[in-house]
Amino acid sequence: MAPYVDQRESMIRGGTRKVATCQPLAMTCGLKELLLNGNSQEAAVAMFPQLFSCLTVRLGASVGVAAPRDASTKQTASVHVAGWASSRLLTSATRRRATRRRATRRRATRRRASGRRPTVAADALRILLARAQLDEVMKRLDEDRAWDAMKEAASHTAGVTLLARAMAKHAGPRLPAIVEALCPSLNNIYECQRVTVTAFFSEVKDRIIGWF
Repeated sequence: MAPYVDQRESMIRGGTRKVATCQPLAMTCGLKELLLNGNSQEAAVAMFPQLFSCLTVRLGASVGVAAPRDASTKQTASVHVAGWASSRLLTSATRRRATRRRATRRRATRRRASGRRPTVAADALRILLARAQLDEVMKRLDEDRAWDAMKEAASHTAGVTLLARAMAKHAGPRLPAIVEALCPSLNNIYECQRVTVTAFFSEVKDRIIGWF
């Protein structure tokens, strides 16, 4: 299931951007809601390695990806297009002002969408750590500002490295099962997910060598 699709930015400027696909995003949102339920703690602890690896890989596929537009946004866009046809009756100065206003609204929409990109996966991962009562891991991640780093394309791998370092130091016994769950993602067709897993493994490589 593709985590995102490439869409053209516009007919005029060209170029493409990555847009999240709805079903994986909905599944991540659903998992977050389940983890928020206090009754989920026992299941979250039992399936911690699988959930941790799933959300870490999902976070890797969310960085640099825009949120999909909902139906209301599409409707608003169609109204704007319809309004453009009648703007020929306006003066040239009025048309220019209308064009600038539309461009400003589009930029604001893109900024809002980009701000939501990896938040769901990161939030779900944070809740999972809380359910597993890994307080020291969470404290270290907050001190190192690792969550902010993991959400940005330029610093994502550094953030994942901080995550792996915190897990190795404060949750070492959980690492073998996590590594086993992450291994299949090294053969993933999406480079962003392979990069995320590789960054995690690079930080815990000394421990991994000791296991085999």
